[in-house]
Amino acid sequence: MRLHLPVCLFAAASLSAAAAPTSVTCRIVDYGCDMGDGYYRGMSQTSQTNVQYDVDGDGITSDDSIGFWAFSLTNPLNPPGLEFDLDAPSARFYGGMTIMFSNRTGAAFTEGMLNKNHELRDDCNFMCTPGAPLPNWRAYGLWVWLKQDFMNGGESNAVSFGPDSMIVPHVSRFYRGITDGRWVARDNDQFYISQATFEQYSTNIGRASGTHTSYILYPTQTLWAVYNPAEPCWVAFDAATASFAPHTFTNVTAVGFYLGRHRFSTSSLELKWHSFECHATVTRGESPAYHIPMSSVPAGSIGGQPVPQVFIAATEAPYALWKRVWKQFTSNQRPMDLQKPGYSFDKDGDMGSMDYGSEGHGPFEPATDMTWLDAVAWCNALSELEGLTPCYCADPALSTVFRRVKEREQIALFNTMPNVYVNWNANGFRLPTPLEWQNAAGADHTSYRTYTTYRTYNGGKTQPVGSGATNAFGLFNMGDNVWEYTWDTGTNFFDPAIHTNRIVLGGSFQGSAAPAVAANGVGEWPAEGHYAIGLRPVRSS
Repeated sequence: MRLHLPVCLFAAASLSAAAAPTSVTCRIVDYGCDMGDGYYRGMSQTSQTNVQYDVDGDGITSDDSIGFWAFSLTNPLNPPGLEFDLDAPSARFYGGMTIMFSNRTGAAFTEGMLNKNHELRDDCNFMCTPGAPLPNWRAYGLWVWLKQDFMNGGESNAVSFGPDSMIVPHVSRFYRGITDGRWVARDNDQFYISQATFEQYSTNIGRASGTHTSYILYPTQTLWAVYNPAEPCWVAFDAATASFAPHTFTNVTAVGFYLGRHRFSTSSLELKWHSFECHATVTRGESPAYHIPMSSVPAGSIGGQPVPQVFIAATEAPYALWKRVWKQFTSNQRPMDLQKPGYSFDKDGDMGSMDYGSEGHGPFEPATDMTWLDAVAWCNALSELEGLTPCYCADPALSTVFRRVKEREQIALFNTMPNVYVNWNANGFRLPTPLEWQNAAGADHTSYRTYTTYRTYNGGKTQPVGSGATNAFGLFNMGDNVWEYTWDTGTNFFDPAIHTNRIVLGGSFQGSAAPAVAANGVGEWPAEGHYAIGLRPVRSS
């Protein structure tokens, strides 16, 4: 794949401020990644307690026992780190688990950790297989994610449930001994629990075991009961005594799910879950993007050809954002029945010019060293993160989101390059066309540095995005730092057999000379990854 650099305009400038509030349906929780392993709260056993409770109702408390991971909304239930990835999306969750034995001491769950070696995904367990003498026993578990860790602005703006909202845990292995599975949400300071149960809403009701199932709840379609879990271990819910009624959630501050084994029994309890998503309505300041600042560029004309108005990122996509999105969406550990599989990229991306020279680099330098198709797919992933419709599809009918740059599940397709089709009516992120990019660059060359000046300024390496001056549209580094990919096919599709050349625009920390074959020793063509090529997403206005 060769690289073409047509004559282009250079520039760089300031951001327009966001204004009136708008409501966006998007992910507020997205737990599920290569999490690693570890015990809940770093404890290999539930706490053995002196809590006195008559488990079996015989009027005697001394012959019964309770063990638990204490219910808490301040001490996370997830493993504390070490081998658990606390930097993964929605990695921190709260709640508690309680087990109650009758006529036997030493109540404890059999397991209380993530298993990273039982299946392809790292799952959390809710398990007890007690040995002889077998007690009659009950068990309850609650897992919740708090507002302080919500995504997409949910952590600092009002969150509500609308008709498109969903709460979705995924049971990945086993479903034995469970008598109650429900969804939980907190409105202001009050918890509520759903009348709907997992089996009622199962998308795979034919699988009687309930395993390998995403339990999807649309919270506006069920009744809710007040639920008051309390420290140290009281998370049990009794549906027989509850009063269910309609409830409108206007200030969601926590979401999660509940599992109960309320029936007194000696049989085993076995369940593992590996992912959880919640989509809700976030009311926040209106802006074309939440994760990267964007400016509006009015319609114009380049060479007599009309150019539409677009929103364009004020900076190149920084590596920190690239990696966050890349990591979140390459995971296949997600609620499977939502039919939104993970992405498969060709490359991981780099921090600026880290493959060039020996200078240090940081996460706020532009993301580089991705292929052109990686950049296309990443725009789709960013769209999905923000609750927008992706622009790029894998089929001409525009029915399948383009997610797989490198096909790793079908060996025969591993070395093939996919076709891509554009849905110009979608509201998601995409690469600018060359005309859109040149229109955004404008005619102001005053901020463009010559090779000699810029080399002196930047020390011969990429700089953090947003460095230097801006152009009239508030855009930084349109003529320096790194070259930028464009959607350059001139059509609404990409066919690797036809579109063999790529166009990048702008300039780099090395000046306006064309990017050469990558200087990282592995013989790549520039459009297949280069230390001086990045991307700047746009959205149609």
